[in-house]
Amino acid sequence: MKLLLDENLSWRLVKYLQPHFSDIIHVNDTPLARPARDSDIWNLAKEQNRVVVTIYDDFYQLSMKSGYPPKVILLRCHNLKFQTIGQLLIDKKEAITRFVERQEYGILEIYQKA
Repeated sequence: MKLLLDENLSWRLVKYLQPHFSDIIHVNDTPLARPARDSDIWNLAKEQNRVVVTIYDDFYQLSMKSGYPPKVILLRCHNLKFQTIGQLLIDKKEAITRFVERQEYGILEIYQKA
């Protein structure tokens, strides 16, 4: 499973999540300009067959407009420490794996319980 973390997520998540998601990169680790445009991130994810992981609706809107690939994981959890977001992704790994494997789904929304 190939994940691409959007700029709005901490780059620290890559190291934190690598034991659980071996092929994970952050937008900062790509050749894209900074700040990267959403359309450039979208195209890179599509070219590299990556799933975009984000906390903002921009990629949700792109997916609704353009379809998929790439697939999008939309985290509904703002203002959390990167470790909390990381643990949420680890806890949801089974659901993420099923989502990536199923061709009929393009968006997975993950909510953090209050």
